[in-house]
Amino acid sequence: MTRARREAALASAAVLVTALGNARAFAQDAPPPERRDPNEIVITAQRKEQLLRTAPIAVSAFDPTSLAKKQIETPSDLQLTIPNLVYSKTSFSLSSFTIRGIGDLCAGTSCDQATAIHLNGSPTPGTRIFETEFMDIERIEVLRGPQGTLFGRNATAGVVNIITAKPVIGSLAASGKIEAGNYNSVRLEGMANVPLGNTAAVRIAGYGLTRDGYTRNLYDGSRVDNRDSYGLRGSIRWRPNGDTTLDLLGSYFSEDDRRLRIQKQLCHRDPTGVLGCLPDSLAHEYVNTNATLASLLSSVQTLRLAGGPVLGGAFAPLGLTDITGPDMLAGQVNPASDRSISTAYKPYYRTSERQLQATLQHDFGPVRLQVQGINIKSKVASSEPDVMGVFDRSGFAPGLGTLAFYSANGIPGLPGSAAYFAPGAAVLMPQGPSGVLCTSVPDESSTGVFGGHAICSQAPISDDRSSSRTSTSSGEVLLTSRMRGPVQFLLGAIYLDNRIRDNHYNVEAFTVDYAAAVLGALTALGRTLRGTPTPPAYLGPSIFDNVTSDFRLKSYGVFAEAYLQASDRVRITAGLRYNNDRKSLSARATLLNFLVPYGTSDVFASPFAGGYDADPATPCPAPGSTTVGGYGTIPGCDAYQLRSDRFDAFTGRVVADVWLNDNDMAYASYSRGYKSGGINPPVPPGISAPASFDPEFVNAFELGSKGRYWDGAVTLNGAAFYYQYKGLQIARPIGQTVVDDNVDAKIYGVELEGTVRPRSALSIDFSASAMHTQVTGDLEIPNLRDPAAGRGDVVVLKDLQRGFNCVVVPNSAGGGAAARSLVTLFNGSLGLPGPSAFPAGSGVAATGAFGLCGPLAATIANPSPALRAIFNTPTGALPFTILNVGIPQDIKGKQLPQSPAFKLSIGIDYTFELPHGRSLVPRIDVIGVGPSFGNIFNGSVNRIPAYAQVNAQIQLNGPGDRWFVRAFVKNLTNSSAITGMAVADQTQGLATNLFLLEPRRYGIAGGLRF
Repeated sequence: MTRARREAALASAAVLVTALGNARAFAQDAPPPERRDPNEIVITAQRKEQLLRTAPIAVSAFDPTSLAKKQIETPSDLQLTIPNLVYSKTSFSLSSFTIRGIGDLCAGTSCDQATAIHLNGSPTPGTRIFETEFMDIERIEVLRGPQGTLFGRNATAGVVNIITAKPVIGSLAASGKIEAGNYNSVRLEGMANVPLGNTAAVRIAGYGLTRDGYTRNLYDGSRVDNRDSYGLRGSIRWRPNGDTTLDLLGSYFSEDDRRLRIQKQLCHRDPTGVLGCLPDSLAHEYVNTNATLASLLSSVQTLRLAGGPVLGGAFAPLGLTDITGPDMLAGQVNPASDRSISTAYKPYYRTSERQLQATLQHDFGPVRLQVQGINIKSKVASSEPDVMGVFDRSGFAPGLGTLAFYSANGIPGLPGSAAYFAPGAAVLMPQGPSGVLCTSVPDESSTGVFGGHAICSQAPISDDRSSSRTSTSSGEVLLTSRMRGPVQFLLGAIYLDNRIRDNHYNVEAFTVDYAAAVLGALTALGRTLRGTPTPPAYLGPSIFDNVTSDFRLKSYGVFAEAYLQASDRVRITAGLRYNNDRKSLSARATLLNFLVPYGTSDVFASPFAGGYDADPATPCPAPGSTTVGGYGTIPGCDAYQLRSDRFDAFTGRVVADVWLNDNDMAYASYSRGYKSGGINPPVPPGISAPASFDPEFVNAFELGSKGRYWDGAVTLNGAAFYYQYKGLQIARPIGQTVVDDNVDAKIYGVELEGTVRPRSALSIDFSASAMHTQVTGDLEIPNLRDPAAGRGDVVVLKDLQRGFNCVVVPNSAGGGAAARSLVTLFNGSLGLPGPSAFPAGSGVAATGAFGLCGPLAATIANPSPALRAIFNTPTGALPFTILNVGIPQDIKGKQLPQSPAFKLSIGIDYTFELPHGRSLVPRIDVIGVGPSFGNIFNGSVNRIPAYAQVNAQIQLNGPGDRWFVRAFVKNLTNSSAITGMAVADQTQGLATNLFLLEPRRYGIAGGLRF
């Protein structure tokens, strides 16, 4: 076909399409710029330009003016003005938006975010963008409810779409702002827009922020939880003609400071040490560290049992701690202020992200084509004390002295044994028993302190570390009709490749390094490897490492949406999407797994890595190994668990919106959302957990209305919604990791947003919401805080070797006394005390003791004749059951975490016109957030109290808004409001980690625009 014929055919098609339609465009499409009300915001929540008030969807939007008025500078600020939305930092260097009760209840590398984060319409899974500050933003849109058609696979809660300011062709412009405030805060921000001829422009923006820490470290008087970050963005727009636009974007963000992942730890101290923290309440007390794995491994009881074959059963004070005596934090006071901690370890937070994005649009007349791609690379490494207290080393003196003696003289009667203790003593206490104590720092070789990677301090160190590297690439094609007629459509396809590598959660402690050295010496002494004496060695790795060496998500989706203008006032929208997700994961968890000869450059190169007395030619599989299976099957070696899974689903929506008159619109919608399932990490032997978890689905029903009244002086948007959740993904900590389960739930609520302008100078905006959430399905899982599940006839044990709790359950009623007797007899054979009662009023009716869960279970399964006689069991197992972690409890009827019962906000500003074109604008915002729960088991101990926050500012604007000066205060009442909480694992003593809003901040700011 010749070019002339092609042009004629296109022209004929356009005429035909126009003839089939009517004369009016869709009412929801945004009018051209010259006809827009300056008080209205144009959004792209439905992947096309629309006025906010005409979109039949629950969405909140903020342009630069509203962002400044509401003092929205960070992601956390968004929650203070949007109905049914909360935001909180979470564990493992992550954060979460919860919208209408649905947030990131799923935790783990293979989990998808329930709230999809987009940059200019492109998905950004795993982005660090929410550590940064908003700069040079055109608009932020927050869509509430599942967006399973246009925005994709994992948007079951909603979408936060950040739209950056684009270069303006033909305009030379610049702006700058400086802000100074308390905590020695200084923030700089600037923008420059430079035209490149008549068809292109470049825009550069950046910010820098420094701020002292919000939290005082009473140990040394320093401040932590500070900020030191900067961001840069460059954009290019090229418009060679009126139909084609190319946008290119590159940005970089970096942070390197002492930000805390958690702000405070609370605990009602358990004097028995079996739980660490009691489950009845939270208090400004420290965890009983006798309940932590770090203390248990180095205890006199554990090392005495391990040293029996070498020491002939004689007691040797090699242990650092004693589970029958004071713990390492006994007598210390947890500061009552939520902004004060005490720690000998200096936290750090280092993260960076690079983004590259390209968007090409071309109008073909009847249709518009958009092709968009993004590539993101980010990394994060953060570390902080896992127990925010200063350990008392005075109880270490006997153990350290014994180690020093053995390293110099050896064990009496064992010639040559000094060589087995000397290397460990030299690296752990290089200045002797009274000098500094050295603790491992994570490194690629996993040798830690034994390979020269250490931090040394007078106070014993215990910390954790979270780190990962993420790379994401995606490409999307959209074809949108632009015809004048009763039918319009949108077609799209997207492909996403997301990869996470070297995702580590590490726990390091001097006491664990000490146990590695001593247990290694006791294990290696007198042993041989294929006839050769075992060289001096330690047990490695001495750093707990829960690692996902590689996670890969490959996903694609195809979607379509059609729009029928049934009449001048009725519009029907129908959409369908197919999602396909493939996930693969390589993971393992290691701690003190095998002997490592001193001087080994990599712990997994140890000849013992394949199992004791194993052939050195069969070491542990290396990272990235293609060996499938084998996890936990090689004695002494935790090979990588290699798993993959595939998920797919159809989702979609149907919407009917009706214009009751020119200013009132009502809509009804049904949406089906989907979030893909995932793969659970490996868990320690003896703990049961599902290998994977299923996708979650939501059927969402919504009724809404949007209206303008009294010539636009009042706007009012409302919505009522009802969700049916199938397979909601919920995480639970277990065995120093996190696994996910599925359960059904329902959610319903109402929302209201509006503005009132009784006169041109006065503006009032407000929002309100109320919501109810409830688990409707049956799911029985252990409550870590209360492993006895309220029962008084069981015995709770703290396992000396693994740190988790197990429960001895009698198989018949009235067997509580028998269970206590069994534990007393078994523990007596090991030199351990029997069960004792927990404090009255603690909420634990059971008794507790330290013990060995696995050996006790084996004894129950194969009892001795003496035990058979005592418990009148002629044959078979004794009438008891051992349940690791705890007795499962049904969570049916519980409320979902992070779901406040109500939220209210109101903001008022007044513009005073001054001479010479200036204006003075004071504003105040008041926010109230109702109570919620931080844990699926609910209860008073998990309750997040209601809170209020007040922000205020007064701004002087120059003529034409060319300059401004502003004084501001955020969190006027200095509330330490809790936004989220997380219960530490049983191996860490069940302390409760709190995530808080920022404290009161105030200062002045000024800016120029030209």
